Amino acid sequence: MRRAVLLISMVFALLTNVLAQESSSENTQNTWTYTYIRAIDNQEKELIEFLVANWFAMDSMAVKQGLFNDYKLIENNDKSPDRAWDLIVAVEYYTRGTYTDIQEEWQKIRSAHKTVLINGKNFPDLGKVIKTEELVFKEKH
Repeated sequence: MRRAVLLISMVFALLTNVLAQESSSENTQNTWTYTYIRAIDNQEKELIEFLVANWFAMDSMAVKQGLFNDYKLIENNDKSPDRAWDLIVAVEYYTRGTYTDIQEEWQKIRSAHKTVLINGKNFPDLGKVIKTEELVFKEKH
C-alpha cells in the first residue's frame, strides 16, 4: 500500500512538473508587436522625431525595468505615394500576453512621461496607426 501511494505521488509530481514547464514556456515565449504607422502630409521626419522623443523614451524606461526586451523602428523602403505604411514600431515582449502582461507598470511610465511636441504637433497631427500585429518568431528548424 505504501509503495502504491509513493508511486502515485511520484507520478503526480512528475506530471505537475511537466505541465508547469509547458505553461511556463508558453508564457515566456518572446512576442513582437508591430505597429504600422503612416505619416500625415509627408511629415515622416517629424513623426520619427516624435516617436523617438515620446514612444521610445517610455520604451527605454520599460526595458530598464524589465517589462519588455527590445524595441525598434523599421522604415518602409518603398517610397511610392500609395504605400500602405511608412514606419513600424516593433516591441519585443517576454510573453505572449504582450501589453496585457505589463499594463499596470506601463501606465506608471506613461503617466510620468511629459509629451514632447514636435514643431507644436502631437502624434495625431503627424501620423496615424494603420494596424497592429502580434508575431511570434519560431526557432530555426
